[in-house]
Amino acid sequence: MVYHPESNDRYFDLILRFKKVLIKGGSNRMKFTIPALIFAVIKLSQTIQYREINPPHYEEEARADEDDLQPSVQVNQKRIYKLIQELLT
Repeated sequence: MVYHPESNDRYFDLILRFKKVLIKGGSNRMKFTIPALIFAVIKLSQTIQYREINPPHYEEEARADEDDLQPSVQVNQKRIYKLIQELLT
């Protein structure tokens, strides 16, 4: 699985694109690809939680401007667990 550590949003987008491609592979292929996707999404969830607890240094400098501050991660835990539920059903 491809890992993109700089941007959680890009990594989530990559996972969604892989899902679209890999689901088309049929039931023989899905038994190998679905678990890999689920573990990639769980790893992303852990990364997001770690970054919420320990934000990188460049985000601390951006916090000086509270007016222009946008969340650095558009992906949240709720979207991740919805994706896991969708993959499992």
